[in-house]
Amino acid sequence: MYKLLKLIKRKNSNLHILLVVLAVILVWRGLWGIADLYFLPDNPLLSFLLNIFIGIAILLLIDRFSLKDLE
Repeated sequence: MYKLLKLIKRKNSNLHILLVVLAVILVWRGLWGIADLYFLPDNPLLSFLLNIFIGIAILLLIDRFSLKDLE
């Protein structure tokens, strides 16, 4: 399987990109489903809002720490 993926990456980069995009979408779909089932399933609006704020906080923390690395 590894040799096949290596060959696809070398011979057809567009197919490789499509496989990576498919993998990212499937992971995102799985995480979204888990969040829907377990993170405040009885209150979807609050769940959506908290997910948005948690995501923004994570992005801000990542950005802040990556800026410190550049200094």
